[in-house]
Amino acid sequence: MAGLATRRWTSPRRSEPSTRASASSALDTAVRFLAQRPRSEYEVRQRLRRAGVDEATAEAVLVQLRNHQLVDDGAFAEYWVEQRQTFRPRGARLVRSELARLGVGRERAEAAAAGLVDSAEADAFRAARKRASRLRDLDASAFRSRMAQWLARRGFDWATITTVVDRLWAEIAAAHQV
Repeated sequence: MAGLATRRWTSPRRSEPSTRASASSALDTAVRFLAQRPRSEYEVRQRLRRAGVDEATAEAVLVQLRNHQLVDDGAFAEYWVEQRQTFRPRGARLVRSELARLGVGRERAEAAAAGLVDSAEADAFRAARKRASRLRDLDASAFRSRMAQWLARRGFDWATITTVVDRLWAEIAAAHQV
């Protein structure tokens, strides 16, 4: 019985897959990863690295994906900004930071986030409205402070924050008077 505790089970060695099969499985991994949502080249490269794909094969897969227009950092950045603006509004500063974290180059991130400046006030208002309803029982000073900090953490600039917080407080004050 003591001999059983010290024995280890080892799997039989598998022969190395051919380069063709490896490239095919790497492409399959990348396409399955892209099926969920658009991705940046950096994200696909990281996923292939986690799957154990060597750099040369990963680069070959990325070339194929680029040729079939399945990976495009510019289109990905535009998609990301659109999704952020629709579902979880964020300021241009935070969106640029997120895109940088996802491997999108500075120029592409700047270009994609440029449109957020025009709609920053509307986005900040939409983002803060629900939060403001939870803070409606606070006094003006505490409300302004908390809302401003909350919006700042979401990447909005101070000029936008000031305008939105004033507008929200005016709405809350008007509702309290009725």
